[in-house]
Amino acid sequence: MGEHRTIITVGAFNAGVANNVIPQTANLKLSVRSLDREVRQGPALTGSEDFAFMLDAVPGSYLLIGNGDAASGGHGACMVHNPSYDFNDDNVAIGAAYWALLVERFLPVKA
Repeated sequence: MGEHRTIITVGAFNAGVANNVIPQTANLKLSVRSLDREVRQGPALTGSEDFAFMLDAVPGSYLLIGNGDAASGGHGACMVHNPSYDFNDDNVAIGAAYWALLVERFLPVKA
């Protein structure tokens, strides 16, 4: 696999005015430079930076279960850790079904 060099420059970061209050908004101005077109156009998601440490210890994957969008009734118009986030309670059944099916497919059945 080839080497992908990318430079991300945060030229400006403006948020809040108090050191003990998480601001509702932040304004970042950045530039992304890379010789690889795919790197410049794949939207990055760092939903759980800590998860990489777990994957160093054991194989696994990180997944997202959709929460909807503003067009589907307002749920999921933003990501978690956002003051406007609204969890879609319908996801409880979907998430539970996902984990049950995963267990059925990958864990050995003992008679």
